[in-house]
Amino acid sequence: MKICLDYQPAVTQRAGIGRYTRVLAEQLPLLMNPEDSLRLFYFDFKGKGEQPSSLPANVTTKRFRLCPGAIMQKLWNYCSFPSFDMLAGKADIFHFTNFLSRPVMKGKVIASVHDMSFMRYPEFTEEKNLAYLTRGIKRTIESADAIITISKFSAEEIEHFFPAAKGKIFYSHLGIAQNFSPAKDALVTATKAKYKLDRPYIITVGTIEPRKNHLLLVDAFEQIAAQGIDLVIVGGIGWKSEKIINRLTTSKYASQIHVLNHLGDGDLPALYTGASAFALPSYYEGFGFPPLEAMACGTPVVSAPGGSLQEVIADAGIIVSDYNPDAWSDALTRVISDTHLRESLINKGISHVKNFTWDKTVADTLELYKKVLSI
Repeated sequence: MKICLDYQPAVTQRAGIGRYTRVLAEQLPLLMNPEDSLRLFYFDFKGKGEQPSSLPANVTTKRFRLCPGAIMQKLWNYCSFPSFDMLAGKADIFHFTNFLSRPVMKGKVIASVHDMSFMRYPEFTEEKNLAYLTRGIKRTIESADAIITISKFSAEEIEHFFPAAKGKIFYSHLGIAQNFSPAKDALVTATKAKYKLDRPYIITVGTIEPRKNHLLLVDAFEQIAAQGIDLVIVGGIGWKSEKIINRLTTSKYASQIHVLNHLGDGDLPALYTGASAFALPSYYEGFGFPPLEAMACGTPVVSAPGGSLQEVIADAGIIVSDYNPDAWSDALTRVISDTHLRESLINKGISHVKNFTWDKTVADTLELYKKVLSI
């Protein structure tokens, strides 16, 4: 079996789909048969792309440098030419990991469609990205031999919007990196000092953008801030963030709100571990890494049910269905002050995250390759 993986997200994105693509590239070779091969294809017109290192013998890379990838994207969007395999070479399976597939003359096509947030909540999607996705998603769903997604919820969403996906859509939960585990006390203390966190704090992790619903979290936080607790927001500045940033900086408790755009390597597990609670009032998530990462670090989770969050968190966290500041401040207060509830959530969370491993994700993906080839 010859597999070609669209490696572009791994080159251009550190988290999310980039992480997913890197894990596939690193772990698929460990499970493949000796006679199988994996090719990683990506555009690198300027020659600055970070090439994968220490590749096994059955893995090769192919960098395309004759023209910028952006030009090829436009050609594929508007005229479906040239075929992807003309550039990447022949393969039995072509796996496109970032929502949209590309035209292939010969070979089976698998597309990873992670969620339908841009269809369900178009107002939360950047205009340029919305136009890009909506232009190509229908063609991808209809032409792909299989669609793989990351939750049962997302599978049902895809089928709801695109009935043509029925019978060829599969899902496999993603995994949690092994470095997410309870950090040692000394490391937690040092990390809190590094970011000047000298009070108990609630933590949330995610890009600052409307879909993450930071405004609700700030409203809820202000109701309990006088109790001597801070709010730590870990995430880059996203689109339409001006209103959110203004709310953070003009809050009565602005001095107790810490926005951390850039973390040092390895700091996030310690920040999770040191937090009194993790909160995620997001309207929609296709999967949701942060609540599981927090659980893995022994931090109790309070979350909205948005998208797949109810499915992924199950009964290992507190789900607040009402997008109301009073409900959220009450839930956070209970998690922080109720020792019995807190310990119960911590224990459930640590046990629950054991169900989410990259080993299973990669094994499921390889099985799908085999299934598609057998059809």
